Amino acid sequence: MAKPKIFISSTYYDLKHIRNNLKSFILGYGYEPVLFEEGDITFDFHLPLDESCYLEIQNCHMLILIIGGRYGSPKSSVEETLLSNENENKLYENYTSITEQEYLTAVKNNIPSFVFIRREVLGEYRTYQMNKSNENIIYAHVDNVSIFKLIELIYQKKSGNFIKEFNLIEDITNWLKFQWAGLFTKFLNQEKVIIELKSANEQLKELKTVTDVIKKYSESIMNKIKPVDFEKLIKEKTQNIDLKKAERFCSEDLIVYILSTGFDEDSIFIFEKFNTSDSFEIFLEKLGLDEKIKIKILTETNLSLAESDYQSLKKIYSQ
Repeated sequence: MAKPKIFISSTYYDLKHIRNNLKSFILGYGYEPVLFEEGDITFDFHLPLDESCYLEIQNCHMLILIIGGRYGSPKSSVEETLLSNENENKLYENYTSITEQEYLTAVKNNIPSFVFIRREVLGEYRTYQMNKSNENIIYAHVDNVSIFKLIELIYQKKSGNFIKEFNLIEDITNWLKFQWAGLFTKFLNQEKVIIELKSANEQLKELKTVTDVIKKYSESIMNKIKPVDFEKLIKEKTQNIDLKKAERFCSEDLIVYILSTGFDEDSIFIFEKFNTSDSFEIFLEKLGLDEKIKIKILTETNLSLAESDYQSLKKIYSQ
């Protein structure tokens, strides 16, 4: 089963304990944490090391960015050569760090990002905002004002600019628990909407067929032609509706699985048994399956999940 892959982005040495705790937290959820120091990234020896990190991010489902007091190393050896070794004011040295580029890669690829910033750094950011042009200010909690520029960039984004300050690792994990619970709830609600829309679509298809019958009958009256056995026409159209509905039903994953076991009956028969069965197990009984096939299905299938799928089909196809 595929697991959500979550990339942890931060400077390493000053936030090592945060990264370790986040790794354990993510594993506890059954998700897959991705950290470069754990060997989770496949490095391409034809590229600079950081380029492999950016490529790996594109394969992840989420990024967690931790911002502390260190801005980090330049994003590539090329950019590193642009830094002045003679510049004594390293606090104002201008370049893009690997950590910032990791975040920008996630943004470019529409990967959801959660950004956590140390409380004291976020406090100094407010001082920076009032003194951007003053390079004589020394900030106590950061090694480069580019950290503030990164925070400013995140705040300026029109969407996905989630930022939460933290002091302890629990501030991060507690908030992630809350957010992930919300995401899971949203997913379940979306699945519910999909089922409701699918059911509405089935009803619209049936309504269209009925409308066609009425239209044809109306035309026969308008043309002063004696209706040709209208009851027979209605019966044929009704049978056609049932057949199409039964065929769509037999294309659902759960029914396709049953058919794949060697069970061989027409779609109308299967659909009739479905309409008179309140549960998945009763449905299997009414199908009159060969005992070997029935045992195979009951052994291989997670019955609780199969029952859930069956009840979803009831909402869509119930008459």
